[in-house]
Amino acid sequence: MLLIYNRVSLVEQAGEGKTSLDEQERIGRGFAMAKGFTQFDTAVFTDPGVSASIPLRHRPAGKELLEAAKSGDTVFAAKLDRMFRSANDALTMSEIFLEKKINLVLFDLGSDPINSSGISQFFLTVIAAVAQLERTMIKERLNGGKKAKKEKGGHIGGLVPYGYRKIGTGRAAALEELPEEKVILDKLTDWYRNRASMSVAEQTRLLTEEGIMARNGKPFHPRQVLRFVERVRSANPL
Repeated sequence: MLLIYNRVSLVEQAGEGKTSLDEQERIGRGFAMAKGFTQFDTAVFTDPGVSASIPLRHRPAGKELLEAAKSGDTVFAAKLDRMFRSANDALTMSEIFLEKKINLVLFDLGSDPINSSGISQFFLTVIAAVAQLERTMIKERLNGGKKAKKEKGGHIGGLVPYGYRKIGTGRAAALEELPEEKVILDKLTDWYRNRASMSVAEQTRLLTEEGIMARNGKPFHPRQVLRFVERVRSANPL
């Protein structure tokens, strides 16, 4: 049995130069004819408007395909990225199919099953390694960019730290000291340097007695003060 899988996302359906559902099925039917499969031993599974980020087993047609596939069957996709999220994902599934004696053909890698041809399997392994390297390098570049932006006073997302406010938006977002909150951090810094034995509970009580409130207008909670103290400690080691 030949099981043909087709998929496009909503963006790809509307884009030009993309592998459309009709084109994917045409390729699949052509492969079926070349390999001697008839309409009676060929089934088509189609996921229109489904993102590649969703695992195959969680897609409507993908789930049906996996449930229908039996030993001796051939699973076909016109391109690796139609069926799998990544080369690593394809490599993992090809091994699972191999254990179940199911052939997997990804036509952009060749017309032979990638889990029965040593060359195809090697090629897929190389692609998976290159894809992993690319993801790692992208992550390193992003982290490096965030670190540099943070060092320059930029805001890299998330909650704005106490003592600052965010100005600007997007890439232009930056942090600016908030004087009224900076005074409180300076007070905690002074207590840390000159009253090292003062507990977090005592600091919290003193802040409340002095009428110093949190951003929400309520007294500080000891957990908040503890976070401030740890922040002061890391910036001012004794």
